[in-house]
Amino acid sequence: MMTEDQLRIQTSELLKVLVTAFYVLSLKGALLEYLQVDFGDEHELLNTEVQKMNKIIDNLALLTFEIYSKTREQIIGQQSQALLELSIPSIKLWDEILLLPVVGIIDTTRAQLLIESLLKAIVEYEARVVILDVTGVPMIDTQVAQNIIKTVASAQMMGAKVVITGISPDAAQTLTKLEVDMSTLNTRGTLRADVIEAFAMINKKVVSQ
Repeated sequence: MMTEDQLRIQTSELLKVLVTAFYVLSLKGALLEYLQVDFGDEHELLNTEVQKMNKIIDNLALLTFEIYSKTREQIIGQQSQALLELSIPSIKLWDEILLLPVVGIIDTTRAQLLIESLLKAIVEYEARVVILDVTGVPMIDTQVAQNIIKTVASAQMMGAKVVITGISPDAAQTLTKLEVDMSTLNTRGTLRADVIEAFAMINKKVVSQ
């Protein structure tokens, strides 16, 4: 993830490039005065030299603006990546238990980021159980379901079991109509049920005092 210092440095570089472009364009006025002094009496030659000058400076300005655009796109891309990473937090719910609340659309790019974030968290927290809460996912269709299945499979390869919660009745009916096979997934109707199941998986249980 891009840090605040990195963002500040890149923004500063972006401003430098933009200022450079304006300085390059401002050369036209200064150089024109010199050309008028040297070729003021030879109008055709003056016109030729002015055209050469304009071509050189325009090319320099174009180059600096291209650098500006590339730097700007890079910063925007890194900021978008940082926002995506922030939108997929891995929460240590208990020893060996992770909670991964997902909010927003799970497209291919975000699914890959979700898998990477989850696998890193499993290793970091030595998690044996992951609660995947998809309550905040607005639409679960075939593609989203396949992305969820891939996420679960990746976690299982790291030795962690996954319990899913948050699939709404409408989403369940849609997946049934689409004949999406989710029989391999361990699902629960509520987060409370998910938490109880997660504790059971690590040989613990929630009791009333």
